[in-house]
Amino acid sequence: MTETPGRRDVRFKRGLRAMAQHQNFEYRIGDEVSFAAGHGMQYGEVVRIITPGPDGAIEIQWEDGRRETKKTRDRAIHLVRRASGISEVDERRGPRRRSTDDEIAEVRRGDIRRRHG
Repeated sequence: MTETPGRRDVRFKRGLRAMAQHQNFEYRIGDEVSFAAGHGMQYGEVVRIITPGPDGAIEIQWEDGRRETKKTRDRAIHLVRRASGISEVDERRGPRRRSTDDEIAEVRRGDIRRRHG
């Protein structure tokens, strides 16, 4: 006897799929990265690509001078800025233009604060 998946199961599977697709870019030499460790955030720069591809490995030189090898699929590593200056968010958006202007949003937030606070 087969059961049809409930709404909760379908939403859960969609969430897993979205998480799996989260990090699909490749690191390049000179990219600035952050690493979420148990004792805080670490920042560094990619100095060598050991194995290219989504299942590869990179060597990172941290701010304190240490060098460490990390797998590119490690979810604790995040791209802060490309060597060319593009941020992770800008790269994810690609050629699309920004949907809102930051200055307009700031003025709106200020108006809301004045009305309610």
